Amino acid sequence: MPLIACPACGHQISIEAVACPQCGHPNRPAQSAPAPQAGPTCCRCSALATTRCQGCNMFCCPRHVQSIYVQHGRGGANELRCPSCYESAMTWKIFGFVFAAVVVVIMLIVVTGMSSR
Repeated sequence: MPLIACPACGHQISIEAVACPQCGHPNRPAQSAPAPQAGPTCCRCSALATTRCQGCNMFCCPRHVQSIYVQHGRGGANELRCPSCYESAMTWKIFGFVFAAVVVVIMLIVVTGMSSR
């Protein structure tokens, strides 16, 4: 099977490939009327969505979903989140660290104040 260089990234691809597996650049001319997709589209782009956000249940393509460790219940777990839910989870994670640091500083001030008497 003959190989050609992808015009977008230079990766070697088959002449029979529909698109470059490296960058997704189409290898064949686009059809005049695109065929309808067999499923939902991504919340950020028009790609076929294969994953649901575990925060808001929006459909996302693999390019727009991110994994983050989220605390809940007696522990936590890594969850796949859409960009907006990921930003929200990161904000709450940072807020939790700042809050914990403030509590520790206050406790140290109280303990050192009690021991200096």
